[in-house]
Amino acid sequence: MGQAESKVDEWKAKTRSYPKHVQVRTSAWNGGDDMVLLRRFLYLGTESVYSSTFVYPDQKYADLINRLIYEGRGKEVVQLLATINYSGSAPRHNYIIFALAVCARSDDISTKKLAYDNLCQICRIPTHFFMFVDFCQFESEKSQSRSKGWGRAHRRAVLKWYEEKCKNPEGLARLLTTYNLCTVEGHGNRWSHKDIFRLGHLSSDDDLMKVVKTFVLFGFKKAQSQVSEETKKNERVSEFLTYIGSTIKAKICFDEDELVGLIKRHGLGKQRVSKALMTSKNVWEAILKTMQPEAEIDICMLSAKGLCGEDSEIEKEIIEKITNADFFHRARVHPIRVLSVLLTYEKGEKRIGRKSNPRKKRKWNVNKNIVKALNEAYEFSFRDVQPTGKHVLLAVDVSENMRVSCKGCPTIMCNQAAASMMMMTARTEPNCKIFGFSEGFTQIRIDEDDTFSQTVEKMESLPSGKADCAIPMLWAKQHKEKIDVFIVYTDNIPTNGQTNPSKALEEYRRTMNQPETKLILVAMAPNPDTTADPSRQVVIDSKKATTHDDREINIVGFDAHAATLIAKFIQDEL
Repeated sequence: MGQAESKVDEWKAKTRSYPKHVQVRTSAWNGGDDMVLLRRFLYLGTESVYSSTFVYPDQKYADLINRLIYEGRGKEVVQLLATINYSGSAPRHNYIIFALAVCARSDDISTKKLAYDNLCQICRIPTHFFMFVDFCQFESEKSQSRSKGWGRAHRRAVLKWYEEKCKNPEGLARLLTTYNLCTVEGHGNRWSHKDIFRLGHLSSDDDLMKVVKTFVLFGFKKAQSQVSEETKKNERVSEFLTYIGSTIKAKICFDEDELVGLIKRHGLGKQRVSKALMTSKNVWEAILKTMQPEAEIDICMLSAKGLCGEDSEIEKEIIEKITNADFFHRARVHPIRVLSVLLTYEKGEKRIGRKSNPRKKRKWNVNKNIVKALNEAYEFSFRDVQPTGKHVLLAVDVSENMRVSCKGCPTIMCNQAAASMMMMTARTEPNCKIFGFSEGFTQIRIDEDDTFSQTVEKMESLPSGKADCAIPMLWAKQHKEKIDVFIVYTDNIPTNGQTNPSKALEEYRRTMNQPETKLILVAMAPNPDTTADPSRQVVIDSKKATTHDDREINIVGFDAHAATLIAKFIQDEL
């Protein structure tokens, strides 16, 4: 308690001379350095809890960034954003863009400039770009000046974003037509390119930018009529207009051969295809052949249209793509993502449309060759999972409550997701122990050649009952097992009448002299009463100050991103 008190005093002394608009830290956090806390936020969205659904950033994280900037660490902040963005390791881009917007709205000139200099690299697609503009506007409205945020520096940076895209005219045309209108997660504001051009009063001397502006504000015909004889000689302008014209033609095309030609020539995706020809095998063969390797194939939709028959060309194209080991290696596709597709496809039906109409379903005949290919893809997706080398104890709730859908990945049941993580851990971690807990605490032996269904069967063979998430730590303490990381998978984290998992961990650390042992609690199907945050209340001079243990995190819901974060946390990258 004395250490926590001195920590609070240290932070208060450090921030006493801050100006009014820079908020001081009001709670203690065992991570100490604000930069560590920022890194946590960029990955998790909070200090210690990752949610599979987006949580709008709390004001305290904007205050955190402003405090770092005021301390002269603005450059360090932007460099961290650029590094995490480049690695592609953060589950959500939202938090990186939020932090970039706070830096761009900063009063520190060097930080502001560096933030805008990194705009094009961090916000590569319009969805991210619109989000940045929205965050900037929100931050400006909170300021004392109540500015709308469209100052000279902001307009210049926004114009530069479009000018950078103009270097690839066809790519720009694809972005303008694919991401014409986006709803920003969190605020729910809708943004379009037209909004940006109108609010920013964007203008340029570049011929292509002039055409782009006219197209965005007034449409294709007006842009075409604007082009002079001299401008027509500009290859970039010609390439831009040709692509736009082709997308318009493809949308209303009734000639199959003509549409196939347009798809092959310009790499048009399914959103560009005429609805009248959406069931054409030739059209879909062309789309699949021109599709980028990283693009997701909607196998269920194609099967529902009757296009994935055995020995068909489309079946061969799909199997070739989903069994491409090189692609899986480059893209680092997580087993959970593959499992989600596999389980959905095997069902032969999928609910579509609004949740209010559960009867509306898409159905298809399951192709055994595609199922085999997906199982093959699932198996070799484990190859790129890197071992941590830590002593891991993985405990899985085997109660009946685990037979519900995961929040964040509804196509997978909680017990199925847990089984997949057991398989992955058993195959990659040489020093792991796997247990099932409910009425008891029983070791589950997973062999390397165990299939997914065999792993689920081993879980379901154990007796079901009331689960206690503290059992793994209590058992390890009793049996004097040295563990680096406890990972607990359950549907929800019950607390009434049970030992708090954080308290059990603290007792284990003290008894075993293992102060660095970590705990990861995963509540796969949380409800509104879930106690997901492992934070504890510490009394300091009759006042309560929340402390966060930087060696504990919680996952609320579950998805492939959560699985990746677990590995990063174990490897001390969070």
